[in-house]
Amino acid sequence: MQKKITDYLPELFIVVSPTGAYLDFFGGADSSRYQNVDSIKGGSLSDFFDRKTTEKIIKTIKSAINKNVTSEVEYKIAEAGDLKGQYYRASLSPVLDESLYGQECVIMSIQNITKELDAYYQTCKVTPFDTTLPVANVFNLVAIDDALMELDNRSQNRCAAVKVELASLEQIKSMCDKGVKDNLEVTIIRAIQSAIRFTDNVVARAGFGSYWIGAACMGEQHLESIIKDAIKSIDDKVVPTRNPEYKIKTTMRTEFV
Repeated sequence: MQKKITDYLPELFIVVSPTGAYLDFFGGADSSRYQNVDSIKGGSLSDFFDRKTTEKIIKTIKSAINKNVTSEVEYKIAEAGDLKGQYYRASLSPVLDESLYGQECVIMSIQNITKELDAYYQTCKVTPFDTTLPVANVFNLVAIDDALMELDNRSQNRCAAVKVELASLEQIKSMCDKGVKDNLEVTIIRAIQSAIRFTDNVVARAGFGSYWIGAACMGEQHLESIIKDAIKSIDDKVVPTRNPEYKIKTTMRTEFV
């Protein structure tokens, strides 16, 4: 009876080991949201995902088990036939009772969130790029997570992501008109873009003086060092304000993702 009931669950549930092996699955009755579910029998994450996505999911599985907490991971399927470009969100619930599957594992509740994301963008008429500044290819706050996830999926090796806060800019936020602030930010963003132009990267603007920078095939410390050098070019820049002049002294705070 219980097996018959679980088969009618609309969401798909997959039992996965810490190594990424598929141990069991149930649910997923709404077949319009999932395809080829039976093909996972006897398989593993690496059969369906690229190395980066597999490592990302396995890392979340191990964390959920070690901390005994339900965790979430989002990912995009880049290349998989009809599933190409589909976005998914998985909630991972740890199963620490080894008598059930012979080892600790997690139950992954899988949701296809592609339609949800598409509807959000269409309803809000959101553009992924920041249109408040006269600079191209800078993502906005709404698109930051998606842009970094895309970068992570594209990267075949390590992907570094750093949040940069230029605290010193807050001091001039109320002292400059919009045109001056826009020009200052454009200068900063272009300096960052120029410094990391040699690699696949993402630059996003979270607010005045607050930016997310991602770079493929690079470590966090290396990326931070490159950004610090780029920001130095802004030091001592004279900004016209209500006072005779204001010289910027950049104070950079970073946060690793």
